[in-house]
Amino acid sequence: MIKVKILYIAILLEILLLNVMYVRFWPLWLLIMALLIPFCLKVCQLMVSKGVEVRMACDGETVYKGVGANIYINIKMGKMPLAHRVKIKYRYKFSYEDEEKRESLYAFLTGGELNMKIFKECDHIGVLNMEIEKVYIYDMIFLFSKKISCKSNAVRINVVPRHYQNSGIKGINIVKDMIDSDKFSDKKPGDDPSEVFDIREYKAGDRLNSIHWKLTSKTDTLMVKEFSLPINDNDVIIFDNHRCDLKKMDIMYEGLISLVYLMLLNEREITVICLSGDGVEAFEVSGYEDVDIFIGEIISKPPVRNKDILELTDFT
Repeated sequence: MIKVKILYIAILLEILLLNVMYVRFWPLWLLIMALLIPFCLKVCQLMVSKGVEVRMACDGETVYKGVGANIYINIKMGKMPLAHRVKIKYRYKFSYEDEEKRESLYAFLTGGELNMKIFKECDHIGVLNMEIEKVYIYDMIFLFSKKISCKSNAVRINVVPRHYQNSGIKGINIVKDMIDSDKFSDKKPGDDPSEVFDIREYKAGDRLNSIHWKLTSKTDTLMVKEFSLPINDNDVIIFDNHRCDLKKMDIMYEGLISLVYLMLLNEREITVICLSGDGVEAFEVSGYEDVDIFIGEIISKPPVRNKDILELTDFT
């Protein structure tokens, strides 16, 4: 833009020199045109900038690691007497990176609506924050610029781990390891005879001691009792979010969420205690709807840089 201004000033000086050297009509016309063109461009630019709206949005607030995120920049404008150019400067940062990055986009506006898509690779688990810093609208020859405001200029995307059912977490016998509980599942039966889950007709393989003899005598059909499954709400998972290699951190997050899904699959309510750079925080997870909330909170926490947990927490 500075080069264009210097070039324009140089051309204007040459036209002035022609008017001094040649006292004729056509150099005067050239001078008038050279002065009117930027004036017209500036007036058109001011008219256009009043009707331009810029918004930033994304497909969703959550994406899986390795999938990538689509960010959209939408530019709306009214009718334009001339085409104009727009420059969008934005910055973005992943939570696992120390440096913030800046990039620019250019678009050619002719009226109506324009959509631009930015794709960012999400190779590791964390949070992607992107924000529009500045938006400038230029005239056709980049002589003038005007800054315009944005109505929605930032997005936050959580890059979350996938959970794996066969993640190597095996050998957990939920029923045998269960202690006594006053809570029982309303979705699946178990082996606790203290509470009846359901009564149904006899099927081949049912145990004889589960037959409901009183109901069988009344209905003339073998009926059996299904016992209840106790739910244990005392399970605690401690997640030590220390600073380490990015691949190792991804494995830690994937192991955590796989364990959480395994426990929820067996209807166990969990408390996840996270040790992070912000201190110690507990998250109650009683259903699948809580998983996205707590994993979004955990991945947004800064990792612990000091390996001494006693310095991080105050147990007094």
